[in-house]
Amino acid sequence: MTAPIGPLSHDAIPTTPPVKASPERARMALIVLSVMGFAVVTNEILPFGLITLMSEDLGTSEAKTGLLVTGFAAVVVLCSVPIALTTRAIPRRYLLTAAAALWTVGLVTQALSDDFAQLVVGRGITAVAHSAYWAVAVAAAADLFPVNVRGRVVTRVLVGTAIAGVMGLPVGVWFGQQVGWRAPYFVLAGLGVALAIAVALVLPTYRPSEGSASRGSHPSVRAFVRVQAILVIMVAGYISVFTYITPLLTDVAGISASAVPLVLMASAVLGVFAMLMVGRIVDASPRRAMAVGAAGLVVSWALLAFAASV
Repeated sequence: MTAPIGPLSHDAIPTTPPVKASPERARMALIVLSVMGFAVVTNEILPFGLITLMSEDLGTSEAKTGLLVTGFAAVVVLCSVPIALTTRAIPRRYLLTAAAALWTVGLVTQALSDDFAQLVVGRGITAVAHSAYWAVAVAAAADLFPVNVRGRVVTRVLVGTAIAGVMGLPVGVWFGQQVGWRAPYFVLAGLGVALAIAVALVLPTYRPSEGSASRGSHPSVRAFVRVQAILVIMVAGYISVFTYITPLLTDVAGISASAVPLVLMASAVLGVFAMLMVGRIVDASPRRAMAVGAAGLVVSWALLAFAASV
């Protein structure tokens, strides 16, 4: 049993000094990065729920529209590591502000799309910005707190991504059903402008080399490769299944289209709860946290495969 973990505090004894920032500024930066995670993931997963509306409006098949997710993922895979390597000397504040601005441009491009090709271009622009965010955001948050609470800091950044499923996806799908699929992208673009300003104001200016999060607390190339391989398999499986969750719910499970946002919201609420719970054990036992997550995915996929029509 692990003891309950209380609020993050700079009073904890650090094993490596964090970047100099007041506790209040560190917490505010953590909140902004979490909200940015909410925004970028909402954009990433919106096609899951809007795939039918997009297909009908643009005159494409659902399978072709689903390639928006595949292409987005491909860009992120190809860009994330190069961005992380080529921007090592750029202060996180500047890079994340630029990423938020570029992401906003991509959203406006998507919202104004009148054909599938322009929509693909917009998705590609947001995918590049998405890559920049994930390349540095978690490390930027971790740099502001002592190493011994790094696991909790990471989960609190990721709570924003989990809330994207609770609010971003179902609310975006509902809004798109009422007003049109482009409307959620205009709203996200407005949020992107606010995030660019917020990041520029609250994130301290420092080079990555001045922090500790760019280096592992227990460096090991072999262990790093193993973890990355496991994560690639888990995330690829999750995204592959969820890309077509709307047709599965409506065509196989027989759920009405109007009820899809509620189903997605219920699923995402459990995701947020799980994210908060895993924050209690990840610092003490990260292997156990990954094992539980992998097992949960396997069980859920098996249920979808054999009992989706029930």
